[in-house]
Amino acid sequence: PPSERKGKARRESSSASKVSQANQVLFEALRSLRSRLASEGKVAPYVICHDRTLIELAEKRPATEDALHGITGLGASKVKRYGKALLTTINGFKPNPLLNNRLSPSVNLTLALHLQGLDAERIAAERGIEHGTVWGHFAEAIEAGILEAGQVIALDETELDEIHAAFECLNTLETGKLGPAHASLGGRYDFGLLKCVLAELT
Repeated sequence: PPSERKGKARRESSSASKVSQANQVLFEALRSLRSRLASEGKVAPYVICHDRTLIELAEKRPATEDALHGITGLGASKVKRYGKALLTTINGFKPNPLLNNRLSPSVNLTLALHLQGLDAERIAAERGIEHGTVWGHFAEAIEAGILEAGQVIALDETELDEIHAAFECLNTLETGKLGPAHASLGGRYDFGLLKCVLAELT
């Protein structure tokens, strides 16, 4: 139900607000990992660990299995079962100056995975989110001047010219509406990809 979803979103954002800016991306990555472990184990996420455990992991960044034993909510059996995955995630998310921006932690997690060399498809699979959502995150980063479209979309000059011509013909830059351009290009280009091209032009 929508009210339940709203409550969940409120809880998640209040937990995220307890994490310092530098560690927001790691917190999001740990939350994604918890969701994946929960779905693999067919249990609720809180059975893996609570948000306060994730906050402590993100803030303290333990580097060894021994250090995990000092984290609230991680007993010996949880360290044994999930320790390796937690440490791999923590080690994979070193602070990066590019991620010190005003974008949301979720967009920055997508960016962090991109910086690790993952493409849109693999980021979507890794995070358990829609492909289109990843493209939307890329578009936000391009608008903010953090990424260039060419870093995330593999189009040659002819294809880019074709998209630019469609945008020009349909006043896409003025209207911001991608539907007509998508249709006029015969649906050959993903909406998210068009969003990234548009983000760079605006």
